[in-house]
Amino acid sequence: MQIWPGEPYPLGATHDGAETNFSLFSEVAERVELCLFGDDGRQTCVDLPEVDGFCWHGYLPQVGLGQRYGFRVHGPWAPEKGQRCNPALQRAPRAADVHPAHRRLGRALARRARHQRAALRGE
Repeated sequence: MQIWPGEPYPLGATHDGAETNFSLFSEVAERVELCLFGDDGRQTCVDLPEVDGFCWHGYLPQVGLGQRYGFRVHGPWAPEKGQRCNPALQRAPRAADVHPAHRRLGRALARRARHQRAALRGE
């Protein structure tokens, strides 16, 4: 999967009309993976390639509106210091783990994203 450096701000996922920039703030991370989840439950992870001002970021040219994602943050586990990096905690939600209202919301957001993509293409 192709990933470019991107921009540190704004944080989160920002779609620019064609591609998506991802950014996450962490002062203690040693590595950050961006995980993309498909409708079939499959997960694809890529390392965010750049760090500026404690913001890990990357730009994915093939990711559009409605993409489900999460971050895996690798680094120290020291709760007494406020450091809680644990990549094992970030995973794709299974259907049984998701409240029915959240599933409905996810479907509604996916429909909205399809409509927005169609509007951007002029359909």
